[in-house]
Amino acid sequence: MKKFFILLVAMIVSLPVYLSANLGKILVENPNGTTSLHITFAAAITAAQHGASIYLPAGFWDESVTISKRLNIYGVGHYPNSSPITPGTSKINSLTFLNNTDSSTIQGLIIVNNLYYGNGTAVAVRNHFILRCNIGNCNIGISGTTAISNHVFKECIINSLSTSNPTVPNNIIFTNCFFTTVGNLRGSNIYFTNCIFGSNNYFQNGTSRNLLIENSIFMRTSADPFIYLESSIINNCIFFSPSVTWGSNAGVDNILNQNCAGTFVSGVCTSFSYAGDYHLKAGSPGEDAGTDGTDIGVYGGSSPFKDGGLPVIPSIKTFSVSKNPVDGKIQVQATAVSQTE
Repeated sequence: MKKFFILLVAMIVSLPVYLSANLGKILVENPNGTTSLHITFAAAITAAQHGASIYLPAGFWDESVTISKRLNIYGVGHYPNSSPITPGTSKINSLTFLNNTDSSTIQGLIIVNNLYYGNGTAVAVRNHFILRCNIGNCNIGISGTTAISNHVFKECIINSLSTSNPTVPNNIIFTNCFFTTVGNLRGSNIYFTNCIFGSNNYFQNGTSRNLLIENSIFMRTSADPFIYLESSIINNCIFFSPSVTWGSNAGVDNILNQNCAGTFVSGVCTSFSYAGDYHLKAGSPGEDAGTDGTDIGVYGGSSPFKDGGLPVIPSIKTFSVSKNPVDGKIQVQATAVSQTE
């Protein structure tokens, strides 16, 4: 609590100076206490020490950057105008993580094109935590990669998920995430819970196997959802398809033949839409039907999807500076929201 209070006070005190003089610059905070500001993301990465925190304001950095150190990277949230004080979103073109990046985190960021783990060489990447990001293409094991393990993707929007080295991923968890395309996933101990799979192409582009999927929603209606899924377990899920050919897969307590209008409060059912409301509609058979007794879908589970996509750092909600100094002092008023989870 003390650490959080000090961080919050520091942010409130420094924010007016930072916004007026350094709008649009990236802040690097190193473990040794030094800080620096940078115009490009690549420069920020170069300046960052191992274990540094990097804070991106709203903006788009059209850069493809390779990272070889442990970093904590924070954007302002992937929802449009997540925060009224920092309107807009933080976008980066592409990120590639290589050796020495174990235990890195990414939060509140839009990765427009690619999030890669490995680059075709002997690379091992472990223990990454990705929270509330919107990712164009996520490849969790480029060919040649030796180990990708113990990653957690939480409350993310992932347009395309795959691996080029399908035997590598191990202990990968996706919780409360949206997907449009998923394919060629193998490895071991890959777990999806409380996710939503769009209606286009999941488990289509290359065979996926050895997955555990629970408490999730499959929107595909035009074809069997598991054409290219093998040796997997699917429990307590909702299917828009009227039938499922299980093949080598198995599952219990699944709900078939549902539809978009009867499942969600609102929203399109092809891919994620910021305008949609993906809470379950009252009366849906998915209410309280998960393995843990909570709702099926992204708003169920132990930590439901949080609208806004803000990172787990204090977020300034209101901020004002008086026009007329009192006794030579500027009056600053700010309120903050504690993003503790």
